This record gives sequence, C-alpha cells and structure tokens, in this order.
Amino acid sequence: MSLIHEALQKAAREKQRNAGHLPPPAAVPPPAAKPDRFPVGAILSAVVAAALLVGVFIVSRPAAPQKSVPPPRPVAPPAPPAAVEFQLTGIMQDVDGKYLAVLNGRPVAEGQYVGGATVKRVERDRVILERDGHETTVPYNR
Repeated sequence: MSLIHEALQKAAREKQRNAGHLPPPAAVPPPAAKPDRFPVGAILSAVVAAALLVGVFIVSRPAAPQKSVPPPRPVAPPAPPAAVEFQLTGIMQDVDGKYLAVLNGRPVAEGQYVGGATVKRVERDRVILERDGHETTVPYNR
C-alpha cells in the first residue's frame, strides 16, 4: 500500500475511535524493518558542512597586503660618453698589412680595449673607438 492510503486509513480509525465506536487499537506490530541502505543523507550533510567550513575559512582569511609600487621614473636620454682624453702617438703597419696604433702609450689593435673604449678600426691617419654605442675618432697628428 502507499503511504497516503495508510495515512487515510489511520485517520479514519482515529476518527471512529474518537466517536466511541471502536475499542482502543491493539498493539500494532511495527512495520517491517527496511534493509540498511547506503547513508546518502549523512554523507550529503557531511559534504555540505565541509564546504561551508572551507567557504568560511576563505572568506575570513585576511587578504595579502598590497604592495605599493612607486610611479616609474622618467628615463633620461643616455648621456654622451665622458670625454676621455686619448693621445694617439703613433700608427704602424705590420707585415700582413694590418694597422696598429699607440694609444695612450700602449700598442693596440682592432678589438682591444683602451680607456673604457673598444678599438673599432685603426686606419692610416686615425683610430675609431666605440664606447656605450657611440663612436669617437682620434686623428693622428704627426
């Protein structure tokens, strides 16, 4: 029988008993025990409770402090290289035809460093140096 039908029958019996027509009910055997089923309700309740606890933890956690970032500084154009006095006292040519220079009292060839600059080229009458992306020409005055 359905639950609704059983409830209607019980209500009718109660009504008759209150009217005095029926004797008090005899001990009614308890309904047959249902087989144990998987406790879905308990598991669902535990999952909901855990989700609520995690939510409360996330919401109540203080936010990480925001780091204040200073505004960027304006970038100045690169300054021209500091004027370093280069003294070219001689230029010579080796047996292979390459030029060597005596710059600040030191013999140098192409690719070497002197006074913070790179010797880019040595020519017959000048030396071209490069420093910080800028070229400087040092003439040879005999």
